[in-house]
Order: sequence, then structure tokens, then C-alpha cells
Amino acid sequence: MPTSQRLSPDRVRAWQTQIGALDPIGDNSTRLFRRTGVDGLANYLPALEMVVDDPTEFDEVAYWRPLSDLLVYVLIRTPCTMRRDPALIAEYPSQYAIVGTQTFAGGGVLRQDGQELPYRHPNHLLVVNNNLPYEHTAYSVADLAGLWIPLELLGYDATVGQVELGPVVTDTPLARAAAAFIRNFAYDVAVRGADVDPDTELAAIDLVRAAVGQRRAADTFADLQNRPVFVREATRTLIEQNFRDPAFGAESIAKALHMSRRHLYRHFVDTDETPATMIATRRLERARELLSHWENAGLDAIAAASGFTSAATLRNRFRAEYEMTPNEYRRGAGGGHRQGESSSTDPEGGVR
Repeated sequence: MPTSQRLSPDRVRAWQTQIGALDPIGDNSTRLFRRTGVDGLANYLPALEMVVDDPTEFDEVAYWRPLSDLLVYVLIRTPCTMRRDPALIAEYPSQYAIVGTQTFAGGGVLRQDGQELPYRHPNHLLVVNNNLPYEHTAYSVADLAGLWIPLELLGYDATVGQVELGPVVTDTPLARAAAAFIRNFAYDVAVRGADVDPDTELAAIDLVRAAVGQRRAADTFADLQNRPVFVREATRTLIEQNFRDPAFGAESIAKALHMSRRHLYRHFVDTDETPATMIATRRLERARELLSHWENAGLDAIAAASGFTSAATLRNRFRAEYEMTPNEYRRGAGGGHRQGESSSTDPEGGVR
């Protein structure tokens, strides 16, 4: 006979000891639920669909406590899939985001808004918009602790159709700090009956907002990295800021944009320029400006101020681009352009 997957009394007792259920710190009442087997699934929250391989083996122990702004929960549950489809959302609309973390090593996957976000380790933070269809599958026994937070307190409007908050699975340092705070907060509040003041509720909400904001910013940047217009504009900005540094090159740009040199160059395949030619062009433009206005400056000083490693490099690059030496250009600029006389060069330094 196969071994039962239900939660044994010893496992539940060990878990309750871990979360402090045997050591209350306040007199506030909490709600304790035990949902087991087919009957437990039949009496689950109607707004959620629970799917398990063997309904007779389903088992969950949960603590639950409503606060002024939040709903706080702590639970242990056998492997399952929790689902919200459009029909359930239409029948049971929600204005909450569900935030969760766990301490048991294990894994699962969160699917929402066309994204599939797997996780395989503890101490991360999951955030799911309960007003959009989603599916969350846990592959092993999970000990979850977290919050139901009104979407508006996270800066989103739940009254409009598609709320911007998408699924979040993050394990950044900030998210790990938020997860630790939320886990201990949930233990004390939902399990041990602690008193809670409004400032502490707001601190928990602010931590989640910060972690979600950090993740959204990272996702936005990752998305922008795949857009040629963004990469080209970022490249121009970096060149303008750094071209005077002789060590600055295409590798520097790729590193600043967190991509390989090859990936960087892919964003320029349909243009007539590359990051390297853009850097060279900007240095030559600067040298030409200085040659026109620094009448007494030597070529070494102009080369250094323009990002060239030496006067010889400037001279060779200048001749290759404009078919004249820097000194020939300077004589033309000083004797022709600045005095209003004719010159063999056009305003951009080219040959007529």
C-alpha cells in the first residue's frame, strides 16, 4: 500500500512548535482551520479552485486573522494546485494581492499574465494579483506565511479591468528581508495573537511595495534591453558621458548595459553605425571643435581632451576621416571659417 501523503500528527506538531503556536504572546483571537480529504476540498474557499492528484490525500492546517487593512495567514499544506479562472473572478471579484513566503525547501511554479515563474528554494517572495487569472502549483509540502493586501495599498486600482500588478517571484536582498519580516509578522499575528498597531501594518505593506517596485524596475530594464531604440539611445548617452576617457570602448558600453558585446552589436545591424564608430566619430568631432577654438593648444593636449591615446593616433584618425591633418584643418578653420573667408573644408570638416 502506498504511504499516505497527509500531514502526520508529529509533522503538524513540529510545525506548530516552529511557528510558535504553543507559545502565545497576546490574547487576540485567531482562526484555525483543518481541511482534509474530499470533504476538506469541498469546503474550501469558493473563490479558489484546489486541484490535487488524489483528493483523499489533501491536507491543510491554516491559521487566519483579519486586521484593519490586512488578512494574515500561516499554513502547512500537501502538494496541490491553487487556481483562479475568469469564471471564478467574475463570480468572486477580489481587491487583494496575495503575498507569500515559506521556509521549507521545495519548489513550485506561479503562472499568471502569460508568465511562468518557477521557484526552487525557500526565503523568496511570491506576489500574485488575485483579481487576474492565475495558477500556483506546489510540488511538495509547503509551509506558507503571508498577507492578503488590498491592491490599492500597493498603488494599484482594482476597479479597472487589467490591474497592472503582474506576478512576482523575487529573491533579491530586499525581497529576502521583506520575506523574513512578513514571515515573523504572520507567526506573531496569525498564530500567536500579538497586538498590532497601524504603523506595523503599514511597515509590512511598505516592504512589499518596495520589493515589488524593485522587481518591476528590474523587469522593465530587462524588457528595455531587448529594444533596439533603447539600446541605441543608452549607447549615445554613455558615449557622451565617457568618450573623453581613452579606455572607454564598446566593451565598456556592453558592461554598463549588462549584455555581451555581440548582443550589443545586434541592436545596430540595421544602421550604418556601430558603437565603436560612434565613439570614434564623437572623439573626432570634439577634436575638430578644439582645433577651431584652442588656437595655442598643442596636439597632445587636444588629443588628451578628445579621448585619443596620443597625438599620433589623433593625427592618423583625423587624416583617414577628413583627408587632411589636424594642423591643416586648424589653418583652414582659423584663416577661413573664423574670418569669413573661403576654405577647402565644409562646416563638417569634409572635402568639397
